[in-house]
Amino acid sequence: MPAVSKGQWAQITFAHKAGKKSKMKTVMEKVKEFFVGLYETYKTHQQTKVTMHKLMSLSDRELNDMGIARGDIWSIAHGNEHTRRTV
Repeated sequence: MPAVSKGQWAQITFAHKAGKKSKMKTVMEKVKEFFVGLYETYKTHQQTKVTMHKLMSLSDRELNDMGIARGDIWSIAHGNEHTRRTV
């Protein structure tokens, strides 16, 4: 086994620690992405709830004036307008 000088050992140790830091950064980035995605999903859900509540509080006549059937409220609130029925 070849002898390793103190300087070489320091370089090997530094390279090993640098590799761990880059892996740790990658893990931290993934954790951050997870929580950002979770927050975005929460915001979307809250907006969907508000939209549904506002549309459900309208009368059938008000909905009809806007060209919306009561059965289409869920699709509209979830952004699936292509699945809407025609009034």
